[in-house]
Amino acid sequence: MYYTNDSKKGIATYGQVAIQAILKEYKQLHDLNVFQPMKKKDIPIEERDKVLRLITLKKDKRTGQIKSRACADGRPQRAYISREEATSPTVSLESLMLSMMIDAYENRDVTTADVVGAFLKGDMDDFVMVKLMNEKVDIMCRVESKYRDYVIRGKNGRKTLFMKLNKALYGCMKSAIIWYETFVTTLKGLDFKLNPYDPCVANLKVNGKQLTIAWYVDDTKIRHEDPRVVT
Repeated sequence: MYYTNDSKKGIATYGQVAIQAILKEYKQLHDLNVFQPMKKKDIPIEERDKVLRLITLKKDKRTGQIKSRACADGRPQRAYISREEATSPTVSLESLMLSMMIDAYENRDVTTADVVGAFLKGDMDDFVMVKLMNEKVDIMCRVESKYRDYVIRGKNGRKTLFMKLNKALYGCMKSAIIWYETFVTTLKGLDFKLNPYDPCVANLKVNGKQLTIAWYVDDTKIRHEDPRVVT
């Protein structure tokens, strides 16, 4: 699924249909406690130059439906977050191929699944601010009236809303590694053991047989001899 960054044009072209799509996306993020609105005076001075834009992307689906997706423009973070800090491991090609060979040889049951809103399951561990501008501020205020108390109006009438991120929103440099650590912590809490040779493969004995999960970001491959265990 591909999105384009022209929500303003989308609103001009599709009117209420585009607005409803953005409203739905913003409401989902609000309900998941992704944002904490802040007044500009309460933002630490050293953080004000690091505020990221909240980009709202749109997608024209083949069905004619307009879908919206919000993410942070994390490119400015490259100046102060190293690649090493932000890099998240992914399952190796060798592990994936070997697991499929074992699946075929042992006739294991296999399924694939993704985690809905994966990054938003992880708590942001840095102080990260995003901002909305103009018409999208109005849409966010329709989601929850409390945001109106934080809207700043410039001399030219431009409206700005600053929000602190509580969750690892897509687009931030460290969101992928935060998600990885969240997922691994969850698996370990279920008594899975990480493979010592691949940090994106985990195993658990269930009914005397090995249950294995391998993952690439939020896409998972799950296998076990018994289909009921996989389910």
